Amino acid sequence: MGLLFNDAALAIEPLALGWLVLDITNSPLWVGISAGVAGVGMTLFSPVAGVLADRYNRKHLLILSLLVQSLAAIILGILLWMDFLQLYHALLFSFVSGLTGSVKFSCKMALTLDLAGRNNLLKGIAANFFSMTIMGVVAPLAGGLILAELGM
Repeated sequence: MGLLFNDAALAIEPLALGWLVLDITNSPLWVGISAGVAGVGMTLFSPVAGVLADRYNRKHLLILSLLVQSLAAIILGILLWMDFLQLYHALLFSFVSGLTGSVKFSCKMALTLDLAGRNNLLKGIAANFFSMTIMGVVAPLAGGLILAELGM
């Protein structure tokens, strides 16, 4: 339950970042590139993230990845607020999001076993994916409604 809101943020982030990149560049191509940059970060770092999740304290790694992601979002927001935001800032944020996402996902999967135990592992995995799936549907819909309502 604690990561439910994080799952919502992960689901709405591509929508918000894509909208931001479109606003900066007016180019659908750059929207796709920004999403791809996150995928590159996640793909490149996932093997390392898995090793880290196996060797180090998963809870601390998860918290660290959430802090790094939050700090990156705050910096992006400040740059936007100060009207200093450039395309490369959004692309860098997307890459960092992919890196931290790989750590979060690896840690969440490993923590599922730690928390649920072997006897309840399937239930734990099901609950984890249920949360991600529900938020993957609800959060972007809510984000789209907010964008439409605010007229951005």
